[in-house]
Amino acid sequence: MTRRLIVNADDLGRSPGVTRGILEAHRHGIVTSTTLMVNLPWSAEAARLALAMPALGLGLHLSFCYGPPLARNVDSLLGKDGNLDRDLVALRGRARPEDIESEGRAQLARFQTLTGRLPAHLDSHQHVHAWPNAAEAVASIAREHDLPVRAFDAGHAALLRSHDIRCPDTFVTAYFGAGRIDVADLLAILRSLPAGVTELMCHPGYDDDALSDSSYRVEREIELRALCAPEIRDAIATEGIELMTFEALART
Repeated sequence: MTRRLIVNADDLGRSPGVTRGILEAHRHGIVTSTTLMVNLPWSAEAARLALAMPALGLGLHLSFCYGPPLARNVDSLLGKDGNLDRDLVALRGRARPEDIESEGRAQLARFQTLTGRLPAHLDSHQHVHAWPNAAEAVASIAREHDLPVRAFDAGHAALLRSHDIRCPDTFVTAYFGAGRIDVADLLAILRSLPAGVTELMCHPGYDDDALSDSSYRVEREIELRALCAPEIRDAIATEGIELMTFEALART
């Protein structure tokens, strides 16, 4: 049974502390990949630091619900303050596919400006890219550039594959939230990995003032400690799990 694992840390560039924690989880832990938020004040520095780590896969964390927009005339994505709307219920009911595509393309262009290359893959903040009114628009961008995409569930994976877009076989969301992110939780996930390619989403980081508007703060430090724990690296070896990045996601 061949088991391959992408450990992707979301939110690179969300804050200086988050960036520092993600890079530490790559250097000293099992994180193989990360996705960059490109519309925030800390995005450029995060990109610079990540590019200095060539073994770290670097993708684009599309944000349709946090931070300032990069595209013009995407009114259906905006809250009352003029930023991308954090009210997910309101946004889901209002977001127009054409605005999703415009903002997605603008963020992809910013990623290329910051890094000098295309991202290794696409995913999104709060999984908006898998919403019915967003999935086709993001798939269009991915197909145009032959980019893999995080598949949120089986239905989303089927849509992506219908467009000849690569995605892992399994996506693990269980490693998130208080009471689900310590070493024992991560060990249980690793020991139950199915055959094929799995993506494990994680959110390591250090709490800082830039996270003052986030509900996920101290949990990031708990994740960081678990991802760097010696027992986790030992389990990877014992279980015969091969760590990989999205760059190694071959066509089948």
